[in-house]
Amino acid sequence: MGLWLSQGDGRFDESAVMNIMIIGGTSGIGLALAVHYAAQGAHLALCGRDLARLDGHPLASAQRVRTYAFDIADRAAVAGAVQDFGGDGLDLLIVTAGQYVDAAGLAAEPPLGLRLTQTNIGGLVAAFDAAGALMRGQGRGQIVVVASIAGLLKAYPADSLYSASKRAAIGICDTYRK
Repeated sequence: MGLWLSQGDGRFDESAVMNIMIIGGTSGIGLALAVHYAAQGAHLALCGRDLARLDGHPLASAQRVRTYAFDIADRAAVAGAVQDFGGDGLDLLIVTAGQYVDAAGLAAEPPLGLRLTQTNIGGLVAAFDAAGALMRGQGRGQIVVVASIAGLLKAYPADSLYSASKRAAIGICDTYRK
């Protein structure tokens, strides 16, 4: 079984392998998704701030995997990686990158709030803009974002700037979807 591209009419082109970029793909859910898609034969771009997280992982040296070191808050770096990897087409962008700081952490170190919003909101917009432009140009593609249950709960017990940033991420997804 493979992961193939739809031709738009319900048929699948079994000769075309998907090109999937995962921002936040060096650990956690992003890396787990990469393992899943690699097993299906996809070409992958694994992106993260610290590629050393992939040291010793089988995907780090896999033939169909490219790695990109950048911070999602760096708009130019995001655009460059999307253009580089997406030169042969980008079928799916998955964004799992995010930053967490609780209310106590923000109270102790207020500048972390700007860093959190640059990552969770600004970085998401940068990824949507870069991938969206490429995908509109090629006439196909999907974007998936992993947010947090904290963004859905109005009465989240540990309500903080983090949960507000995840509410914003969900709202941004709804806006771009439209």
